[in-house]
Amino acid sequence: MREIDELNDFSEDEILDIDAYFDEMELSEEGKEERKKFAKGMKENMLFLFSLFLVMKEKSYIDKRFIVSQIQSRYSDLVVEYIKIDKYIEEHIKEFSEETVDTTLRHIDEEFYLSEDRSVLISVNEANSSLNYKDFANAIEDGKTEKQWITEKDQKVRKTHKRLDSMIIPIEDTFVVGNTLMRFPHDTFYGIDYKELSNCRCTVRYI
Repeated sequence: MREIDELNDFSEDEILDIDAYFDEMELSEEGKEERKKFAKGMKENMLFLFSLFLVMKEKSYIDKRFIVSQIQSRYSDLVVEYIKIDKYIEEHIKEFSEETVDTTLRHIDEEFYLSEDRSVLISVNEANSSLNYKDFANAIEDGKTEKQWITEKDQKVRKTHKRLDSMIIPIEDTFVVGNTLMRFPHDTFYGIDYKELSNCRCTVRYI
């Protein structure tokens, strides 16, 4: 399984500005601001994580279990400001934390993997992952019955996502995105295919 930050198809200039990234998306102003705030909080968490790695690397002893526990705790503290932590969110945070730490360890001597650029890349993806789930859960609670996949309709959109543009399906059904299933963009419930998640700017409109 390849990690989300090893599948970045965007240039660095395109991913560094959190505000500009979310301003491009087909979201309400409230939705954009919420994701910007979440991503900036997540960026701080990631920079803290990278600082832990650097300190431990200097001491020639890296406590993987401690670092994983720290990012899990900080991610949980952040997400609870936006949505109740249920089984899905709990599992997502756990898997994200373990995968991110493992990836960093494998590439610890490469500058990018402890950089601010990487922290932004991860943060915008996680803002979409958690808050897209929030929107999905709220739509079900509000009695919505259908959903429509919406792309940005530009050259950056993956072919597998273009095929879904404007598709409407029942709210509990799944979209077939490449080789995986998703209830909404960035959904990981049915398994993770990072090439379909990384830098995805697609949204869903609930009907």
